[in-house]
Amino acid sequence: MIIENTLIDYVKHETRPFDEFALNDCDLLVFSTLIYSSFENYDVFTKAGSSVKLSALGEVAPLYFFVENGPNISGTLALLDAVCKSPRFANVALEGFEEANDEARGLQYGCGFFVISPEQVVVAYRGTTIELNAWREDLNMGTYPAVPCQIKAMASLTIAHETYPQATLCLCGHSKGGACAEYAALFTPDIANDAVERCVSFDGPALTRVGTAACPELQGYDELVEARYAATDIEMVRYVFPAAIGLMLENGSSAHLRFAEAVDASKTHDPVLIKVEEGQIVCHEPSKRELTEGGFVSRWASQLTLEERVLFVHYVITLCAENGITVDLSSDSIIAILRAALKALPRSSGDQRRNVAHMLLKALKALKA
Repeated sequence: MIIENTLIDYVKHETRPFDEFALNDCDLLVFSTLIYSSFENYDVFTKAGSSVKLSALGEVAPLYFFVENGPNISGTLALLDAVCKSPRFANVALEGFEEANDEARGLQYGCGFFVISPEQVVVAYRGTTIELNAWREDLNMGTYPAVPCQIKAMASLTIAHETYPQATLCLCGHSKGGACAEYAALFTPDIANDAVERCVSFDGPALTRVGTAACPELQGYDELVEARYAATDIEMVRYVFPAAIGLMLENGSSAHLRFAEAVDASKTHDPVLIKVEEGQIVCHEPSKRELTEGGFVSRWASQLTLEERVLFVHYVITLCAENGITVDLSSDSIIAILRAALKALPRSSGDQRRNVAHMLLKALKALKA
């Protein structure tokens, strides 16, 4: 079945160069998807001073070698193919690519600079890959004010500004990459306010952590994040996809949120399935049901102590490792994980079983709220 009005169609049909049709959020979604590509497997991308035009990707390796990461392998491959043939993207160069996956530090990270011209550079951050280490870092976002990938994101922004001092920077990323982009924009203010024009997160989880009386260790952090939003001159946008990852842990203003539509009826987190028309991402006003369902994690987190949050991360990652469960942080998959956790509980015993059961009951209550 052919699905129209996707990001791939946009790349195929929008042939105008960037100096004729300005950089827009569809382009940023393209870069946020491309950064999932396995560039780390080829020295030409990782060595110092490297610069590879997107039109030349197929000269480095067959394109299907680049798509082992990411949420949609076939879709990403089709997008890569369209980008390589696109007059609009042909002369964009990928530079400064960096990748890290350090289980000891709980770090999974990727970032690259898409150079449109000496005056315009896109800093794109990679989202979550398939390793459980990557998902542990995602889950830890509900436990700590910042995780290692967000600290790395600030360093990458500093490098981008030093490398392209005359350039206007745009930051973007999909999923966890979007949270990295937002964190770098708000917590590297000396550089960001000087050089960054726009920051776009595509269904990335919120920076707020839902600190409440149940979790006093995180109290005050959400107010700090909101103060950073209020103080910045950067245009901050977060697109919420049907999967509603962009509402996870949200506990502040919704002024910067836009609710994107998909080309099908699924609760997708997939950037390739987001609807695009006339060079724009199609959005709508969210329904009360969307906001209620999307706010499930925030409602749940508000009831958890720090100890319970840490236990949840440990329990879910252990459960997945022992049972070969693939983690996917869509709202439907979180419910599936909770059900799997409940099913596995009889194999646990003692205090841990009681603590996990208590935590899962809170989750089920939050789902019904």
